[in-house]
Amino acid sequence: MWLRLQEDFRLSIITLVGICAVPGIALMGLLRYAQGNNLSAFVDLSLVLIIIAIVVHAWRSSDTRLSGFLGAVCTSGGAVVATMINGLDGLLWLYPCLMVSFFMVRPIPAALINMTSVVLLIVFDDIHKIVQVEAFTITALLLSACSYIYAHRSDQQQERLRSLNYIDSLTGAKNRRAMDIELGSAIANFARTGTRHALAILDVDYFKSVNDSYGHSVGDSILIELVSIVRANIRPYDQVYRYGGEEFSILFSNVVKENQKAVVTKLQQAIGAQLKTPDGQPVTVSLGIAYLSADMTREEWQHHADQAMYAAKAAGRNTAIFHGKACVSNAALPG
Repeated sequence: MWLRLQEDFRLSIITLVGICAVPGIALMGLLRYAQGNNLSAFVDLSLVLIIIAIVVHAWRSSDTRLSGFLGAVCTSGGAVVATMINGLDGLLWLYPCLMVSFFMVRPIPAALINMTSVVLLIVFDDIHKIVQVEAFTITALLLSACSYIYAHRSDQQQERLRSLNYIDSLTGAKNRRAMDIELGSAIANFARTGTRHALAILDVDYFKSVNDSYGHSVGDSILIELVSIVRANIRPYDQVYRYGGEEFSILFSNVVKENQKAVVTKLQQAIGAQLKTPDGQPVTVSLGIAYLSADMTREEWQHHADQAMYAAKAAGRNTAIFHGKACVSNAALPG
């Protein structure tokens, strides 16, 4: 639970809004009911139920984009309705809603939600009877502008943090942390929909010799080029990760077993043909591939792919082996 809140900024905001808003709005609803204002009490308690449903949906589906949008619309809309019913007492609730919108959705949609709320109050309510319209408009716009600036900067910082947390700084491939999360997502997706996935562990053959012969800067360049070649030979929704020093992993999604051998062979041949040392010698890779099966844990899946990769090494390198099967690819070195 705490890990998800740390990993997902928008989920943490939606959760915090729920924790703060639900008891506050529920208390106001009970007070309105005690005062005989049944309509206002109904609006407040309905809003409480909607916010709870939005938070639950965010946690269950991980769709924080939709949940955040619905949360921003409902809280701002609730404040607008409350203003129409209760006048100034309701208007005071609108200001925090205008600010919170920028943290629940992206800045542009939040700005549109806020502008809509302000326009609705000016056009459809006698707001001039409780507050000076010009002053209300200016303060609402200033609050929205300041929140927009802060939210925009926050989004930029979050994007930088995501890059640092999930991207390998040398090769640009995703790192092991990202791999662990996305393999977990693939397992959940397989359990829910039956979509097939395959995990390949790829190890550069004789990489220590490359570093010893040409230096670590050349070795780094080869790893960078390797990722570029892999990306060019897999589908856009397949993912490549840096698994270790010269080890990488590839998550193939929506695979067809009958076609996967050809996919792996093509990838291996492309690497052998394009990846070269400074003096033109080919650099090859060994691959171990494991299919995801029912009730398999992430650790078991990775272990099966690792076992297959070590078997490929033992079989003479420049080889691909599927877990539980014999060698299926021993790509000829380009002449």
